[in-house]
Amino acid sequence: MDLFCVNAEEWSEWLQKNHATVKEVYLIQHKGVSKVKREENKDHSRPCISYDDAVDIALCWGWIDGRVNTIDHLSFKMRMTPRGPKSMWSQVNIDRVARLETQHRMTEHGTKCVEIAKANGQWALTLRVSTLELPQDMLSALKVKPAAYAYYQALSAGTRRAYLRTVLSAKRDDTRERRISGIVENCIKKRRPR
Repeated sequence: MDLFCVNAEEWSEWLQKNHATVKEVYLIQHKGVSKVKREENKDHSRPCISYDDAVDIALCWGWIDGRVNTIDHLSFKMRMTPRGPKSMWSQVNIDRVARLETQHRMTEHGTKCVEIAKANGQWALTLRVSTLELPQDMLSALKVKPAAYAYYQALSAGTRRAYLRTVLSAKRDDTRERRISGIVENCIKKRRPR
């Protein structure tokens, strides 16, 4: 379902009515809408909610932004969905939530999503990725192959974060094991993640 909101109030009202029943919506936006030009597109002066407002309001209601698809040279649509209990939190969204909490903008539904993420460990995964803390199973697998471990240690912080996200985002144990094996194999062959 495509949805166009002229402003933040419309998006907030839509989520208030539909956050618990709709599973996906594509929020239509115009290119060029930023914090500075929040209410009008610099290319064609059509009113439109800004990206930042759209994401902030989504987080307040326990929703999250996702894939972006181009409509034409002036517009795009952003997939918005309710946040799943096992979805990873980016540091950017953790910081947004902290700001929204201090502004008392979080709804009961958004707060519940944060509490679930903190309780099931998803919230802490972002910290583990940002600090480059290796999970024990990944560390053990790399250390079995000293050349792989040495190569991994020499990778840039950004590449190591990408590898960590790959492992930590696995939902099943067999998926996690397969991803770790793939990382070790890539490091042995001195290949970066794709």
